[in-house]
Amino acid sequence: MRDALDVKEADRMKHVHDYEIRHNALSAEEFKLLWESVRGQPLTIEQARLAIENTLYSVSMYDGDTIIAMARVIEDNGLCYYIKDVMVRLEYRGKELGKRLIDELNSKSSEMSIIIDDQYRHNPHYEEFFDAFCKRLEKRFNDIPVFDAAMQFYKMYHLIKYSSNHNSVVCGPNVYDEAYLYLNGIRLEEVVRKLVKDNGIKYLPAALVYLKKAFFRFILINENGEFYLDDGTYLGTVYKKIVESILSGEKEVVPIRNDRIFTSLERHGWNPDKIIDTAPIEDKYRELGFSVFPAAKKFFELIPTGKYRIWLSKSDDDCYVGFYPNKRMKDPKEIQNEIGEDLIDEDLLTIASKRDANFFISESGKFYAQYDFTREMFYVTDDLYLFIYYLLINRNGF
Repeated sequence: MRDALDVKEADRMKHVHDYEIRHNALSAEEFKLLWESVRGQPLTIEQARLAIENTLYSVSMYDGDTIIAMARVIEDNGLCYYIKDVMVRLEYRGKELGKRLIDELNSKSSEMSIIIDDQYRHNPHYEEFFDAFCKRLEKRFNDIPVFDAAMQFYKMYHLIKYSSNHNSVVCGPNVYDEAYLYLNGIRLEEVVRKLVKDNGIKYLPAALVYLKKAFFRFILINENGEFYLDDGTYLGTVYKKIVESILSGEKEVVPIRNDRIFTSLERHGWNPDKIIDTAPIEDKYRELGFSVFPAAKKFFELIPTGKYRIWLSKSDDDCYVGFYPNKRMKDPKEIQNEIGEDLIDEDLLTIASKRDANFFISESGKFYAQYDFTREMFYVTDDLYLFIYYLLINRNGF
């Protein structure tokens, strides 16, 4: 009896990383098995085979040899790509397995143009989601009634997420709940009301622009159905075109740095007028088999080493990032070999890490990130203090 309880507890404690993810390995038999388990509806093997044949890309997750979750992408004439059939077996829910699958698919978005995730619109409880969203919006902006243009927009795009190349645009409750009360240190309500005051017309939040998996900006809509960036920059009147221009890079939306990062740096002894002696740091890197090139030396001349707290609102996990050489540090070349990417034509040095991520500087002073759950490595910025903000950012405005 005790052994059985131990096995059950061990299974409950399994982390998302303990399960195997396979790409484009989903069989019709597995699709049918998971469909009937999750949906509770019969599916013929012929229907399952047809679904697989019309799948552009799939990711499936396994506990041993047993399929426990899946998601797939279908296409719309090669223009847009839709995430469909995100399914997780009931006994494995609550472990963010669905989120992991979505991250896996989004990591392929640079190869597949823009991925559209509208899975929540098909949820049987969607109407409840939408009603709750409207009530929160009304409570947050009680002096700005939801005007017709905004309501029409919400009905059409609520909970639809567009993603490409580590960036995304989404209209939904995440924009307005406690995690997104602030826009880089400024309350979203203040941003909206400033535009109302300056322009004499009502505005409401429309969508969140999520950049490089950390930075964020807001798109607002006014009574005339016009869209603006949170700083008042006019974007246009056609939402889909605006989204496409942002995700394709045609319209550049840059992060805003929160200067409160300097308070955190000061706690660790940072002084903009002080040059730190990097000799001990360079010696440590040499002991580990790495050489410190000039751009990395300059980084450590300015940024004190140590453990920096990341202020997370809902979790104590991953609450520190370390700026220092250590034995657990990963070799950038090994990481690139593991993930099959060798797109950076200059040397990198690992300068910071946390439990599920590594951060690097290149010889030319560019900063890169690599997350274990998506494996890929990508460029973040070449701005030193924007990079520090990237590492220490949280969605409460820092």
